[in-house]
Amino acid sequence: MKYLSILLAMLLMMGVASAAWYPGTATVKVQSLDAAETTDTDQIKVAAVNEFNSTTHFVLTSSGASSSGFIAQPDVCRNIIATMNTSTSGSLKLTGTNINGETITENLTWAAASGAKSSTKAFETITRVDGTCTTNAAQFILGTGDLLGMRATIGPTNTVFMAALGGTREATAPSVTVSRTDVSLCTIDTSTAPGGAVTKFWYV
Repeated sequence: MKYLSILLAMLLMMGVASAAWYPGTATVKVQSLDAAETTDTDQIKVAAVNEFNSTTHFVLTSSGASSSGFIAQPDVCRNIIATMNTSTSGSLKLTGTNINGETITENLTWAAASGAKSSTKAFETITRVDGTCTTNAAQFILGTGDLLGMRATIGPTNTVFMAALGGTREATAPSVTVSRTDVSLCTIDTSTAPGGAVTKFWYV
């Protein structure tokens, strides 16, 4: 009986140690994002001649004043690309909403430069753009990038282990940005351009 008690005690200790080394199995989650078009540099706004300058700051709203400058909202929640046509030092402040309808903002800046700047946040809508510049006249176009907004936060580390586009598994892992607190900063960029297909990804 004594030896049996010792054996049972040893088995119990081994069970506790095993539980410590092998915690419970993680739950696999999946997010499905709406079908997205490939990046479109002027999906939201086309250029207009001499839109703003060093003394006249630019304001564009999706409803009300200057609303005619807008073509359309982003097709899905995704990041925004602004392209300046001339070298300037200035900024564009984007105001809009995230996938949950909450107001978000982001500033894009140029320092004696032209070309494209991309937001890190994913916008469901753009409601206002405020611009300043140091040149006599500037104009820009506003479009969409390939960083698609997630429906829920992931963080603090990237745990995405598989992605599929249009039902086909991606051979190359997607580029993923995560945030535990800000869903607009949680984005995924598949190796293959969206091209009008549904994006799905799996994570733990």
